[in-house]
Amino acid sequence: MLLSDLPPEVINQILCGLETGDLYKAALVNHDLHVPTARVLYRDIGEATPRASIRCLHTLLFHPHLAILVRSLTIDWGSFDRAVCVTANAYRLLRAALACLTRLTRLTLELPLSQEPTWILHAAQFELRAFESTFSPSHTLADFLISQPHITELGIRMRGARFCLPKSALPRLNHLRAAHATPGLLADLIEGRPVTAVSLPLYPGAASSAALDAIARSAAQVKKLTALAFDARLPQDVMGEIAARVPHLSALHLIAFLGQYDTDALLDAAQTLRQLPNLEFVTCMVAASTATTEKDERRIAAAWRESCPRLRAVILPRGKMLLYQQDKECWSTLDDSEDGSENDISDIPPRHVAAATQT
Repeated sequence: MLLSDLPPEVINQILCGLETGDLYKAALVNHDLHVPTARVLYRDIGEATPRASIRCLHTLLFHPHLAILVRSLTIDWGSFDRAVCVTANAYRLLRAALACLTRLTRLTLELPLSQEPTWILHAAQFELRAFESTFSPSHTLADFLISQPHITELGIRMRGARFCLPKSALPRLNHLRAAHATPGLLADLIEGRPVTAVSLPLYPGAASSAALDAIARSAAQVKKLTALAFDARLPQDVMGEIAARVPHLSALHLIAFLGQYDTDALLDAAQTLRQLPNLEFVTCMVAASTATTEKDERRIAAAWRESCPRLRAVILPRGKMLLYQQDKECWSTLDDSEDGSENDISDIPPRHVAAATQT
């Protein structure tokens, strides 16, 4: 059978399973493979070194037939050597390249915190579904978000206190990742919008309650919450505050950097979880993975399921995923599960605290 006899869908499926290096080789085999390989290579342009990303931007700028293939772009220039500044020419190149990406739907911009080149977005002609950046709140950023009514997923690293964003902006926003955000900033972004999934920090004192009050202002029921807890309260206290504001959660991911999250404290939290009857997935990670044993975690999972009958998967301090086996009425690790495919675990985030802090 000739390659040209294969359906395009089959060729695309095969190419999607190849590593980037193998894709480069496939693109050089013949003309029949070059076009579909280029489509796969340029569809999602992920993280690369700053110099590699600059070369890629040059390619996109001078080859429009490749630029229209790009759907997702990540630029990470925050990792530039601190002794080297990103030049104005590099930002002008980025601005020109973004203007060519007319079919872009996902954009991530990790730029040096000391620089705020929001002007690179002025010439954008794309319609984003997802946007993440390190930009601080500003009128320029607000104008850009107003021009992107199709955004459903927003990731921010803002450190400003408030954000003057019209209520009409971001009408479809349903997923917000807000590392470092203050309660006021959270309220500005969430209030009146149909946000159903939130990632946020919980700082000590009144700031924690104020942040949870902010997410309760969503126009929709919040179903998924990832919280990075920086206070020393017990887990049942943190979970109690969460349950009081967002009782309809189906997935709760709590990453604690302080506080006592040992076996006894986690068992005591079972009573509090009764306030979250729809809960199906729980992650409770701490800085010290030795806080519990495997036997302890199975006891904790069993106690939590008594409080939340829909609970199907948990990740506790050891980092092992426990799945409830309906037919055996017991908990087992993901590795022990005979058929993990029956469990929808798409709501479970990365198991390591380090990964969770990137939200």
